[in-house]
Amino acid sequence: MRLAGLRRLGLWWVIAGFVVVGVGLIVFAGRLRLGGFVIGLGLLVAAVLRLLVKEPRAGGIEVRTKARDVLTLLVAAGLVFGAFFLVRTCGPVDAQFGAGRAVSCPATP
Repeated sequence: MRLAGLRRLGLWWVIAGFVVVGVGLIVFAGRLRLGGFVIGLGLLVAAVLRLLVKEPRAGGIEVRTKARDVLTLLVAAGLVFGAFFLVRTCGPVDAQFGAGRAVSCPATP
């Protein structure tokens, strides 16, 4: 009986998987920007899946109409990508994903 409830969530687990990996990168690997981009990628994948998958199989990513769900997921992905793109870290330049170091970081020898 419990598995029937999990099956109803359908493709919602795709988003959850990307979020878990993204948060893991942020918390355990210290890769803030990369983790944020993984979360944004999960939302983008969910939007594509919602667009392509038929209604009953969409499960937890099917909330309203298909167009509204896809638009909401695309906007959320864009906001997450934008927010984490604006983050500047003080890690080494080669450890970062995207732009360079923040101006407020101490100089490295």
